[in-house]
Amino acid sequence: MTREVPIVIPLIIPGGATSTTIIEERVVEITTTPLPVSDTATPIPPPETPTQESVLSTGSTFTDDFELGPDPAWEIQYGEPGMANGKYTVIAPFENIKTEHFSLLRENYLGNIAVTFELSIFKGYGSNKGFGAMILHYQEGVGGVSFIIHPERDGVQFGILNPDREWTLLPSSLVDHGDSGFDLDERAHESRIEVIGDTYIAYINNERVTSATIPGYESGQIGLWFLTSSYFDDPDYYAARFEYITIEILP
Repeated sequence: MTREVPIVIPLIIPGGATSTTIIEERVVEITTTPLPVSDTATPIPPPETPTQESVLSTGSTFTDDFELGPDPAWEIQYGEPGMANGKYTVIAPFENIKTEHFSLLRENYLGNIAVTFELSIFKGYGSNKGFGAMILHYQEGVGGVSFIIHPERDGVQFGILNPDREWTLLPSSLVDHGDSGFDLDERAHESRIEVIGDTYIAYINNERVTSATIPGYESGQIGLWFLTSSYFDDPDYYAARFEYITIEILP
């Protein structure tokens, strides 16, 4: 029986609050690995600490349009995410190296959810393209599932981010604009991720584009993750920019 073998891509951390990712190695591994038959990730052991309950009740929503700044519930984990031109992005000074940035929406441990967000036009330049990700069901000491904005392929993909900043990507969940008709460079797109149990389904502009089954992450926090580009002549090339986010609690 054919099964999926996730790709583990270490993020090289030279020490300090920021880190450098060798993006060329990431791209090579993603594009040269054969697509497997299954979308099921290797089960991840559940955390030893008791799962915390959500502050939000079924049917309720959390919305942040970032117009007056980020909601106080956003807590920076590392890097310098923040507000710029009415969007949630990276506010660290431009550098000629790639850096990581991560915020979590604290106090809400969520189970079945639907997360809707809009990402601004997201350009890139060769291997200097930046990345963005919506982190789902993140638990301290365990990590979380991620929906990755993959500009190198002008596509999207599911994966797992662990607490050591290492990525496990699910190759068969990778889909590019040629398959689904979206173009990250052309205009802003609305994305929606629905999570029911261990099933993750992604929609772009109301069209289903990809899905994955990822056991071991029944609940957790929502986060926004950024990897900047080292190409800094144009802000459109520097980092992902989120216009808004809405979280709906599902039964």
